[in-house]
Amino acid sequence: MRNNYRHKYSEDSLAFYLDLERNKFKKHVKHVLSEMFYGEADLKMLAMPITMEPEELNILKTDLQELLAFYESLDKRIALATDDSRFIFEDLQNGLSEIDLEWLIDASSDGGFIYELVNYCIEDKADQILEEKYSKKNGYSDPGEHMGDAFSESVDVFQKMATESSLDADQYFDYLNSIPELLKECLNAMAENNLVDSIRYDRNLNMAAKTIKESTPSKEPTTIQKVTVPDSDSNVHTSITDTANKGNTKDDEKSQNAFDSNIVMMLKRGAKYVSDRAKLREYLAQNLKDDKLHLNLLIFAYVEGFLPQIYKAANKQETAQVYADRMINHYGVTRENANWSISAWCQMFGYVVELMKDNFDHSVKNDSGHMVELGIGIYRCGVDLEPGEHAIVVDWNTNSKYKTHELWCKVSDDLNSGFSGGRIEFRDKCYIKISNGEYLKIGAYGSENFEDILRITATKV
Repeated sequence: MRNNYRHKYSEDSLAFYLDLERNKFKKHVKHVLSEMFYGEADLKMLAMPITMEPEELNILKTDLQELLAFYESLDKRIALATDDSRFIFEDLQNGLSEIDLEWLIDASSDGGFIYELVNYCIEDKADQILEEKYSKKNGYSDPGEHMGDAFSESVDVFQKMATESSLDADQYFDYLNSIPELLKECLNAMAENNLVDSIRYDRNLNMAAKTIKESTPSKEPTTIQKVTVPDSDSNVHTSITDTANKGNTKDDEKSQNAFDSNIVMMLKRGAKYVSDRAKLREYLAQNLKDDKLHLNLLIFAYVEGFLPQIYKAANKQETAQVYADRMINHYGVTRENANWSISAWCQMFGYVVELMKDNFDHSVKNDSGHMVELGIGIYRCGVDLEPGEHAIVVDWNTNSKYKTHELWCKVSDDLNSGFSGGRIEFRDKCYIKISNGEYLKIGAYGSENFEDILRITATKV
């Protein structure tokens, strides 16, 4: 990354360093978005599996540590600066103070949630489950017959990790994405004030700050500083928490109904925030701060674009069912949880819908062969698909304005790193051939595509 870098600034200038850092973090942002998330920056969903290599994450962490050392040296730089350059350092310091660099580093380090997601190997975990749960000592005569079960359980473990980390992952990306923009603003300010060549860069100040940092006693782990949203309802939060904590009694059903009623009441009181994603998320987070599962379920439906669609839909029932199915396909949540989220938002508007509650196979037969409903994600031949040739067909909203290749797919026998090249790009239909043990990954270019996809199917031909 550094050896091939060329630019217009003098190598001993601060502008050289800032431009170098800006380009490094632009690449990091691009890699994180393409290898850890589906979609673009305005619609982020953790991908399954994450294709980012652990070494890439380690490079990112090292660059974050270097940037943190630079940030911690700014007090000294400000003290040594001339009047002309001091405001450049001060503005940069104020901007970097809004980014929790220590939290980013912790999340990227051993034990951090990003580190755990990147280093999770579905196949290794499946082998572990097979050995621990389906071994002969546990009464299974042929453990190999249960490899599919172990694989599915391993995927479930990852999806649970991803679901629980969804909000933190969004914050991780937002922080990271703001770094190159901030450095670009600083470079523009230097250019506008003719300071590009006059401000020297002393790397030794970084090293001094790093030494002081390492000699300082450790403190409590940093946490994300949230922006306070007005009108969070402490009474609603208390009511929700108390009801959710009851459980496991003979009155569970009554308790669940009370819990759902409190959720709907909370949503109605926060309806004024539905047009502002950031404020809505903060409002929900304040009222569901002890309940990440339901918090994420509500947000998943929101980012899918369900609210405006259900509001204007002529057939509320059909639209609700489509979005419940999409939540299952896009996020890997259970049907029960998808139904709960969609129903809660419907009740906020005063709509009552009846969603499918069963978990049986809803694939259908037609003249061409066996049809299986898919989504954006990864599927395994022998578990999700039959071996052979399949037609992959996309049903789009009739009002979709996107007319070019918007989706891609690829078949690979390497789950962790086999999807980077040789993709088939398509819009409405393509054909693939897949064998037992291989994986099919379907992806989309651009977050706007998700709201226009009604259904993706694979039909054996």
